[in-house]
Amino acid sequence: MDRPSELEANGLRIERLDAPASASAWNIALGVNSADHYGLRASAVVDVERHAIVDLDATTRWLERRLSMMGADLLLVFSQYEVFRISKGEFLGRWFDCFVPARDDAIVLEEDGPGVLFYCHEEEFEAGRRHPARG
Repeated sequence: MDRPSELEANGLRIERLDAPASASAWNIALGVNSADHYGLRASAVVDVERHAIVDLDATTRWLERRLSMMGADLLLVFSQYEVFRISKGEFLGRWFDCFVPARDDAIVLEEDGPGVLFYCHEEEFEAGRRHPARG
């Protein structure tokens, strides 16, 4: 099953971006993705915090605190061709379903702001803000 089908089968309310918008989001994601480790690039993202996913409720609370200052819509970036818009509320309520099966890393961008999350297939999140001059 392809990713859009998987996400829809999980009942997520998402919107797949068209090719130009996906390419734009992908380029931003490449700029914040570290080449050295699974996570965010320190030179492109400030205020980076890491969270190991051990307990789903604790992770949801951690995400709520990090997303509280972000705008209403987020972009789930899996690849250049797989970018989806999701509301912040839908993401917070269903974040686990966004990454099942957990086989890939993903970057979550605030659509109209600097917020960024990195989801690692090894069950970790990183959160931060894109550096204004670099991403």
